[in-house]
Amino acid sequence: MTISTLYPDTDPSLLLDFAKVKALDPRITFTRASEGRYYDGKTTAKAEENLLTNSQDFAPWSQGGTSTSANSTTAPDGTSTADLVTENGNNSVHIVSIGPFVAGTNSWSASVYAKANGRNWILLEGIASNNFYAWFDLSTGSVGTAASGTTATIESVGNSWYRCKISKAISGGATSSFRVYLANADNVTSYAGDGTSGVYLWGAQLEQRSATTAYTATTTQPITNYVPQLLTAASGVARFDHNPVTGESLGLLIEEQRANLLLQSEDFSTTWQNVNSSEITNIIVTPNGTLTGDKLVSANVTGENSFNQGVVSTTNTNAYTFSVYCKAAEFTNVRLVLSETSPFTRYIYADFNLSTGTLVRTGTNGGAVVNSTFVENVGNNWYRVAITSTLGGSASGINTKIILNNGTDSFNVIGNGYSGIYIWGAQLEVGAFATSYIPTVASQVTRSADAASMTGTNFSSWYRQDEGTIYASFNRKLASTAAFPSIVSIESSSSNRWGLLLTNDDQITGTIATNNTFYADLRNGVYLSSSPNFSAMSLSATSANASGNGSTPTSDTSLIVPVVNKAQIGNVNNTGYLNGHIYKIAYYPKRLTNAQLQALTK
Repeated sequence: MTISTLYPDTDPSLLLDFAKVKALDPRITFTRASEGRYYDGKTTAKAEENLLTNSQDFAPWSQGGTSTSANSTTAPDGTSTADLVTENGNNSVHIVSIGPFVAGTNSWSASVYAKANGRNWILLEGIASNNFYAWFDLSTGSVGTAASGTTATIESVGNSWYRCKISKAISGGATSSFRVYLANADNVTSYAGDGTSGVYLWGAQLEQRSATTAYTATTTQPITNYVPQLLTAASGVARFDHNPVTGESLGLLIEEQRANLLLQSEDFSTTWQNVNSSEITNIIVTPNGTLTGDKLVSANVTGENSFNQGVVSTTNTNAYTFSVYCKAAEFTNVRLVLSETSPFTRYIYADFNLSTGTLVRTGTNGGAVVNSTFVENVGNNWYRVAITSTLGGSASGINTKIILNNGTDSFNVIGNGYSGIYIWGAQLEVGAFATSYIPTVASQVTRSADAASMTGTNFSSWYRQDEGTIYASFNRKLASTAAFPSIVSIESSSSNRWGLLLTNDDQITGTIATNNTFYADLRNGVYLSSSPNFSAMSLSATSANASGNGSTPTSDTSLIVPVVNKAQIGNVNNTGYLNGHIYKIAYYPKRLTNAQLQALTK
């Protein structure tokens, strides 16, 4: 068989190459009455940054009237890595510094962890000679004198440790260094040392941004990380989505309508309830590129350390999916729980390893069932993790929990008051899989369905009524027991249509319905988890044939060709949404041979 007979010998009259073109054909009518989230494959946001080297080893820093003893006490992260900086007996300044840095015009933030050891005051100078400094009292945990334009805050992190932070917009141009002075009073830099007093220091950080973020350790090189940015498409704007890690173009994203039932999806200090936990808000850059990520911090107790939120007036015969974006900190595992609100007898849970991005285990109680789990790497060590369950039972509400996990099959951990994980973007939705993120504040939010169609002359200009072939490459979300999701439907109504879809057990199929009579269900291939999948179907007055992923075509010769007037992309008659991506659609104004169908879909 020659190549000419294996592949179509005619050009398609319609070619929608969404993955390549990344734009809508002008003949397509698209609507979505809300915002939607997606990745464009190129936009990133600056995440963690520390422009200092040796950020927790102060011995290599320049010493001025000081000496440094490495690894002298327990640091805020529980390791024995904090240094002791001791003043000498001179009547002078007592300082450790590192640099120089060229302070370009920008907003800058500097920070250091400090603990008194005979000296109660420090002066933190982010970039010297730019009036970017403030004094801090380590005995009272208060801010002293600060330079004009410098914003200074001090944060207790336990065990008499404080994180001292300053921020300022600098006009730039000067070259200077990052400095920490020992001081014996507010607004004093020079004094007679006693040769024994000092402070413990750990975790110095300098970053070009307007606010301090979570500490990032460095050794011999500075660090600047970037996260693929989750973008917002305005109402009515189609989403041409990409793999956030590889940047692969995935084509047109089509999703059904969903609602996030949780409130304050990004602020865990409000509606969420703490159990043996606390939160540090707005401490880390999140997948959408904003400094809105919170840290779930364990209490200094042994027990369940969690955030939870209940949702009332739910229907427990529905499938619910709970998802959240997580990033490892001191803890590397997280447990998600879906349960009845009361009593806490029917529940499911899943443990995820945030270092490897893998599911560790699942568990159930009271007859609840784990329908599915999901882990998605979204870049810079952030993972979106999800669990789905049809809980059953008689309770009228669902409770969601995010629990610190130590890698064992237990709801309890040994807390220490500072260890935790980073979290953002919690979502609870009715459905058998997670859809794109829907942010909420004080109320539940609904994302409308994506609707794409071609009608009138925009349809008839390329369609042939008596015969033709439709081809598509696509992927979809997790398998579900929902109604058959459609890839492309050529129709006048759900009673008169033909096209490509998936069955509820993930078989690729082509179907024909005429005057509400189904003439063909051409199941012809198993949907593959690898992407994309391929499907093609030909239709004429005498036969219908279909192939999926290179399978031998299936055929039906007993049919009536439906009269149609439009093409629905990713749904059938505004139902049965694909909930996935369409890479390409092509229509050939000819009934292709079975060999050609099979070749197209390999």
